Amino acid sequence: MQTQHYRWVSHDPSDSGYEGFCLFDHRTDPGETNNIAAQYPELMAEMKRKYDAWYDDMIPTLLNDEAQKQIANGSIAKRHARLQAEKAKAKAEKEKKRKEHGGRE
Repeated sequence: MQTQHYRWVSHDPSDSGYEGFCLFDHRTDPGETNNIAAQYPELMAEMKRKYDAWYDDMIPTLLNDEAQKQIANGSIAKRHARLQAEKAKAKAEKEKKRKEHGGRE
């Protein structure tokens, strides 16, 4: 997912050294070397929400052979499940921080 300023990507740690989802400012870091995800948790959450909405809209339209193979072997479902797990983990961490601060964020 990408905006005018940011690019939100999923990385395979064996390829990039990054694990999970990363956020890059492609205005100042076109080579995507500085993951700024930790500095922008709200933007990360927004990008995930947008991705989830896009995914839910797109999955029924995947008609090409490769997409059908991915659906059949479960790789798309696995990716979506991973995204949902990361979303749940982020929500739990946010709730934990809220509780640590006496119910305030």
